[in-house]
Amino acid sequence: MARCQECRKLINGTPRTTLTGRTVCQRCSGLQSTTAAGVMQGGLPGAVATRGWFGAVYDTVRGKKGPRKEG
Repeated sequence: MARCQECRKLINGTPRTTLTGRTVCQRCSGLQSTTAAGVMQGGLPGAVATRGWFGAVYDTVRGKKGPRKEG
């Protein structure tokens, strides 16, 4: 099994290759894509917000952590 060059976790499933040739997991590939989309839509603040939103949704759907609790 290969390791993700972004988060360093073992890759379960099919590894993804970035434009720069790095091998990443599905989650990190999605985070990079949403960051790029955020930059194109609203600059750096939009990219950070989009990446955080995608990461929270992805983790919740995958059951890695529950929804964030307020307070």
